[in-house]
Amino acid sequence: RNYVLVSPTCRMFQTDLAWSLENNLVLRCLHVPEDYRTLNEAYARIEQSKGAVTTIVLGPGDHVVEGGGYLNIKCPVNIVGSRDVLDKSKIVVVGGFKITANGVHVEHLTIRHKKGTGVVGKSSCTLTDLMIVQCGCGVWASGSDVVLNCTNIMVSKSIYSGVCACEGGTI
Repeated sequence: RNYVLVSPTCRMFQTDLAWSLENNLVLRCLHVPEDYRTLNEAYARIEQSKGAVTTIVLGPGDHVVEGGGYLNIKCPVNIVGSRDVLDKSKIVVVGGFKITANGVHVEHLTIRHKKGTGVVGKSSCTLTDLMIVQCGCGVWASGSDVVLNCTNIMVSKSIYSGVCACEGGTI
């Protein structure tokens, strides 16, 4: 009896869910390269969503920041390496992050930015389980209220400083 009562509802739900997924109306993570080819494209979608979508999951491979510079992060976002990839050195962001929004979280990946700083923090954020390699400076915090909460971060092969806090910033 219960199956007979619930069965039509399940079919309607499946139809509605398929339509919602087709039209990007379901809150979910964005996967690179499955959903979007590049990190820049996925981040542009995060900005457009106005807070409805907040997480980018990076798969294995090199994710080159367009222009070879910085991904300017101006809204809260979680950028995480896929948990299916145990070795974070297999998920590489080539370029840096310039963070100007509070509520940003970066986790489980490698950042390589030979032309500049790996993470420039001008707003508070959390950095967890990262390798930051071959950068001008690894992590830079700048500003009186800026706190970069770092857990399990390894910075190596920096040209200048591994970490730098200036103008009242805290790491």
